[in-house]
Amino acid sequence: MTSFLSNKLFKKTKHNTKVRWLSFCKSSSYPFQEMSFQDKDIRAFEKSFQIAADEMVYAIESQGSIYYRGDFLAASEAVHLCIDQFHDLLHSLKPDKSHIFQLKWSEPLFKLRSRLDSLPSPKDKDN
Repeated sequence: MTSFLSNKLFKKTKHNTKVRWLSFCKSSSYPFQEMSFQDKDIRAFEKSFQIAADEMVYAIESQGSIYYRGDFLAASEAVHLCIDQFHDLLHSLKPDKSHIFQLKWSEPLFKLRSRLDSLPSPKDKDN
């Protein structure tokens, strides 16, 4: 008769082989999960940055048209969301990864924000 702990530490497979507890720990250990969450957050930021850049292109192209106000507001919202994500990531990433992330994205984000700031404010038709 096997003990409860033995059953938990070693699982039998179809071929009657045992999966060692250590290999189980390696496959589900916290640092590996944390790294994947960090990478996932960085990918989400990169996607947000691309969306903000696309919205900026739409706003630039639609200047003078009836669509400019909406495109400007969408670009502004996307850029501010991207900046917020950037700051959140700087604080949540490990120091070495945060430094690399900051070096890679500070300048592109600054340029994106500068482009937004250089756009004329849309005229309010209601005022």
